[in-house]
Amino acid sequence: MTAAMPTADAAAAPPPADEPPVIAVNELTKIYKLYDKPTDRVREALSFDRRSYHTAFKAVDGVSFDVRRGEVVAVFGHNGSGKSTLLKLISGVLTPTSGTLQVRGRVSALLELGAGFNPELTGLQNVYLYGSMIGYARPQMEQRLDQILSFADIGDFINRPVKLYSSGMFCRLAFSTYIHVDPDVLLVDEVLAVGDIRFQLKCRDKLMQLRERGTTILYVSHSNPGFGDWAIIMDRGRIVERGPLANVWATYHRLMTDRDNAAAGSGRSDSAEASSSGATGVKTATVRTDIVTSEGFVRDNEEAKRAIAFTESKEFLDRVEGVRFGTGEARFVNTELLDDNDQRVTTGSWGQRLRYRLHLRIDKDVPFLSAGFMIRNALGHHLLGDETWSQRVPLVDLHAGDRVVLEFAFHLNLAAGEYTITPGSSYRNVEMPGEVAYYDWIDHCDTIAVTRHGRPFHAWYYVPTQITGRIDRASGIAPENVQRSVEKYVGMSKY
Repeated sequence: MTAAMPTADAAAAPPPADEPPVIAVNELTKIYKLYDKPTDRVREALSFDRRSYHTAFKAVDGVSFDVRRGEVVAVFGHNGSGKSTLLKLISGVLTPTSGTLQVRGRVSALLELGAGFNPELTGLQNVYLYGSMIGYARPQMEQRLDQILSFADIGDFINRPVKLYSSGMFCRLAFSTYIHVDPDVLLVDEVLAVGDIRFQLKCRDKLMQLRERGTTILYVSHSNPGFGDWAIIMDRGRIVERGPLANVWATYHRLMTDRDNAAAGSGRSDSAEASSSGATGVKTATVRTDIVTSEGFVRDNEEAKRAIAFTESKEFLDRVEGVRFGTGEARFVNTELLDDNDQRVTTGSWGQRLRYRLHLRIDKDVPFLSAGFMIRNALGHHLLGDETWSQRVPLVDLHAGDRVVLEFAFHLNLAAGEYTITPGSSYRNVEMPGEVAYYDWIDHCDTIAVTRHGRPFHAWYYVPTQITGRIDRASGIAPENVQRSVEKYVGMSKY
């Protein structure tokens, strides 16, 4: 039997249109008073003329949105943007300075490690303590105890003080406790990042189950979570972007990359600047072609030059304008997804060999260039891709006016479905490989639909394995009969 691949977001039936939102936030504001010295607080309190000795800091500034039953909403933002404060306001941990907030139903809030648990008590005592805090009697928590302990999977540590737990163990117990009390609203900060990969996947599956039962979920994330209905980006206490999850994540990724590039002094923050000062008007007396591979240089190879000729496409440039980001030193001016007949394709069959061709224009001197691509599914998972840096292809000493064409050949060993292709070019510090500045990045630039073909497999990406085995037959069946059965099976197989 062929197992069905998981769908992007199987959700419960949407609530009636006239059902009020579970979370209604209107012009919500939280202001903190910042004092230069502790004594300034006292001076302000005792001031007869009501003189102010503080600076007002708006952690959340006029935020408004509604969330309906069963919706999953991601909150993105850099440190200090106000996202955690927003969740604390919704949970009731903080009181807003102004604005209105309505939350319908029971709220479970996993906001930070240690919140809601007494470190001196055992894990089991803390489970009962949390139940009492939300109005559950001890018998009600006892009914859920087996589920909580099974999901947390911390063994005998449940009877030891929480202060002895590792961050991962604490996260397991806290998350398990909070999700097994039938919450109507679940608020989750970035605390799940401390768990191991297996626990993170188990948490994600549980969140999907809660969603299908109608639980409303808000969570803070710094990475692509891969699931949700919509998302917001917060910056300086305000919502600066909202919309479908994939679109908002792409915007957030672009904003963070531009911020990192600016902090690193990488040069221009907008690729449009590079476009305006690009290769137009650059004169070269002689053009020498270097053919590059992972084995090194092959200079002036005429056959290779004809096979991968450089082309610049106005249609491509118009299509990606506004969705690309980067400092602009090396910009994509065309991409092509080709089959072995050099025909552009948007669909392919499983196992088919394809080539992804990237055309780059160098608009400013580049000492070192890495370029590549990644293929992602509807959940945002990176499934397939490569880059010249990984393959040690030498793209060095490039100057304004140079042109680069790269071709990546690969087999489409992906499950049937639709995927997007994202090309990127970047600078990597050879001495510090973790230091990256993006020259150009185009999220979801191209698409490829994979049709079902070949033998079934039960993963997103297929990597063939070598199978060796043995059969000890107790029936005494003759070898020739076995051979006939094998031939019959192979003949009947549609694969």
